[in-house]
Amino acid sequence: MQAKVVNDVIRQTVKEIDPTSDGHLNSDEFRRVLQCLGCPDEKISKVFCQVPGHGAMKSSEGLVEWLFSQSGPKGADTPKLGVVRLDYDYPPAPGDIDHSGSYQYDVFYRVIPGLTFSMCQSGKLTPQVEQNFIDGIKYLDSLGVSGITGDCGFMMWFQGLARRHTTKPVFMSALAHLPAVTCATSSEEKIAVFTANGKTLEPMRDLLRDECSIDTEDRRLVIVGFQDVPGFDAVAKGEKVDVVRVLPGIVEAAMNTIRQHPEIRAICLECTELPPYADALRAATHMPVYDAITCCDFFVRSRMDNPRVGLNQWQKEWDGEQESYSFGCNLSAREKAFVVNKAALQAAASTKVASKEERPGALVIHTPEYLKAQVPTLGVLRLDFEYEPTVGDMAHPDTFPYPVYYRVVPGMTYDMCRTGKMSPQVEQEFINAIKYFDDRNVCGITHDCGLAMHFQILSRRYTKRPVFLSPLAQLPAVICAFGRQELILILTGTRSDFLPLVPLLRDECSVDANESRFIVASCGHLPGFEAHTFRSTCAEHEKLRKGLLDVVLQKCKEHRQIRAIVSENVSLARFSDMLRAETHLPVFDAFTCCDLFINGAMDNPLFGLNGWQKKWDGKQEQYAFGQHV
Repeated sequence: MQAKVVNDVIRQTVKEIDPTSDGHLNSDEFRRVLQCLGCPDEKISKVFCQVPGHGAMKSSEGLVEWLFSQSGPKGADTPKLGVVRLDYDYPPAPGDIDHSGSYQYDVFYRVIPGLTFSMCQSGKLTPQVEQNFIDGIKYLDSLGVSGITGDCGFMMWFQGLARRHTTKPVFMSALAHLPAVTCATSSEEKIAVFTANGKTLEPMRDLLRDECSIDTEDRRLVIVGFQDVPGFDAVAKGEKVDVVRVLPGIVEAAMNTIRQHPEIRAICLECTELPPYADALRAATHMPVYDAITCCDFFVRSRMDNPRVGLNQWQKEWDGEQESYSFGCNLSAREKAFVVNKAALQAAASTKVASKEERPGALVIHTPEYLKAQVPTLGVLRLDFEYEPTVGDMAHPDTFPYPVYYRVVPGMTYDMCRTGKMSPQVEQEFINAIKYFDDRNVCGITHDCGLAMHFQILSRRYTKRPVFLSPLAQLPAVICAFGRQELILILTGTRSDFLPLVPLLRDECSVDANESRFIVASCGHLPGFEAHTFRSTCAEHEKLRKGLLDVVLQKCKEHRQIRAIVSENVSLARFSDMLRAETHLPVFDAFTCCDLFINGAMDNPLFGLNGWQKKWDGKQEQYAFGQHV
């Protein structure tokens, strides 16, 4: 009945626009119809482009069918983060993991009674504290958090323990997403890992190798401690850190490290109290900086509605208000008895969340606009195949919430990506395209075909930018958050195309895709898959949507231990919201992969240095197929 009413409204609107209309909807009629249905003006272009094959929309009935297919199981909770806290209270600065104003989503905290810094550093829990830790994980899990982290990197010692008591991603250290960063750089390039004390990671070498496939003695990692930076010793003392005072020393130490190691291409801040300095390091070094907050963002966004692509209205919107929290406030009287820091319980006060501009002592630099750093941009290589992209396609700029540049590689075909072989002429065109993006100072380079991962090594020879030609580049980070007995579902086109990528994943990303933890589901046989990839229509889109959902639900039924989904095929990314809504699992796709790397270069609007980077005006570069060649 509801669909009939909407259909009648559409028909009446079309007749008012054009009394001679035969019921077919042209572009102008379609936009007017959306206005009539109450679609906000700023969203009309997005919705218009989202309809598969919108240029060939034949009738009001077709539009109604598509509109109603976009309504998911409404009311899914907004994504939220759970943070395990030490039995240790200190005044956190905005940007610190313990400051709720550091996030653009809900965060919930839980103190672990008896878990002191020294006990955490030792990696050994007493039986009572171990039970308290388990209770804390279960408490956060009961709140429906999308992922669990900790406020001390040494909690990596207990990552395995946490995993045994939750099915959610567990990432106790910013080092959890470091493997994805290394995957995007060449074997000859280095990554700086800055920590509170340079020697503290040494005892964790075996643990980090097992949990994150990271070797602290790897020549590619330059590990430097900030223990000698004036004022930063307050961290070890549990005192409030004067961010403005400490910041120059942090930047100087970072710049000295880069001068000593000019092969450094990215920075990872291991210490959970270092994110307040990330923006200053981005501004000074012109390098991507990854920290505890970008790590949390990566995992939480895998459960978050993509506002530009896919299913709509399936998830509640965050109200922007953080839960009021004070030290130990959600502990029972019995649990409070085990708290070591009694003074903090008595003096517990809620953390006030202030905006970046309101923060007392915030460091603002008044840089002329022409001297500010450019807005982070993404470079997308394209196959030599012209089609009309829609929002949700890698080839459509409005798919992304940041500027995108495109460059077709003349002569580059799907078969070349599939086989991993290019002719000498096409290889030169590919190199020229990489150099073109490098000249434009993009912050990362990807491809509109995930099988182009075959050319990742070639790409890196001609750029210093992160290169992630396949969504699989994020897979090393994903598996860090799950135990070996937990399963990852990989969605691909055909198994025969995926298998040649297995050696590449092993050599480039230290991931053995032959392990039993990976369940690979082929989607190339599904009705509508081939047509959807390049010539999408409403009918083909709907066929593929239903077929894909059936495949995923069946795999989840067969393998109850599946904990996450990774879409290797870039054309499946438009269905990620549907899969999130139906499976309640984190879904990682081409867009979460791009977001991870761009986030490392982007000004954080909530904390850190102000005024160093230009703001994007929201306008994408107009691109025509073959332009820039």
